[in-house]
Parts: sequence; structure tokens; C-alpha cells
Amino acid sequence: MRPDAVAILLHRQCLQKMFFLQYLSYVFADKGIGGVAFDKESRKLLFWKKDKIGVVDFARVEEENGLLKKSPEPRWLSTNANDISSCFWVLKGSYIIFYDKAGVYLLEAQSYAKPQCAFVTQAKRDSPVFYAEDTGMLYYLEAKTGKLTSLEIIPKSPASR
Repeated sequence: MRPDAVAILLHRQCLQKMFFLQYLSYVFADKGIGGVAFDKESRKLLFWKKDKIGVVDFARVEEENGLLKKSPEPRWLSTNANDISSCFWVLKGSYIIFYDKAGVYLLEAQSYAKPQCAFVTQAKRDSPVFYAEDTGMLYYLEAKTGKLTSLEIIPKSPASR
């Protein structure tokens, strides 16, 4: 089931004598959200609509006594896309891979100017794609044959092989 709205619940759990607290919720977009992804390490939230991608960077929001001082503002990234169906964080929130009916693209996430967007590959129309951050691999169905294909997006360092 696809969400019609996004209400992101931020959970802050404080362990003091076995006492847990959870609080604060924010609404960043009110309808048409296709999905969300959160990168714990960079503290960035990724969400998307059919034609644009939103990013909220919680690491840049000031806190006071464990509470955010103000509601974080989403930054909308222009993609020239018109049918985004999935998005994934790449390199701990530095880049975004997104799948539009026209193909798979790699988009800068940290640029405050117009982010650079590069075509990666063509996938079979209306089929799912998946990016595995831990391996740096993109999995998709090849456009012409429909065969399951993998593509190394981020090469592993020699030390991790």
C-alpha cells in the first residue's frame, strides 16, 4: 500500500532508569508521496513524489534538551523526471539513485546549486529496481531481455574484498 501522506515520527529514546521517551512528529508533504528512506548514519530522510525528490537533513537542525528547536525544512531536488517509482541512498546520503520510467539515474544529494544528474542504465519499464548500499550493487531487469541484471555502482575498496 502506497502512503497518501507522509507523517514522519522522530523517535528519541532516552534510557534513564529504564524510562523510554518517544515524541515529535512533522508533516513534510501532504499527498502524493511514493515512499521514504532514512539513512541513520547521515541522519537524512529521503522521500519522493512522481516528479521530484525531497531531502530533510536532521544533522543540520539545532537541538535543545534532545528536542529539535524548529521543524526541519525539506529541500526539493529537481530531476526532470515525471514518474519516479523508487529512490535509494548511495554513499551514506551523498547521492541518490532513482528509477523513473525513462531509466535509472544517479543524483547528487549534497549540492546546494542545481544537483548533477547522470543516466545510469535502462531497466524494463514498470519493473522494480533495488540498490544494496552495503554492496554498492544495483539490481534490475534488463530492458530488452527482461533478465535479472546487476550493476556495480560503488566499487568495493581493495581492503573490503
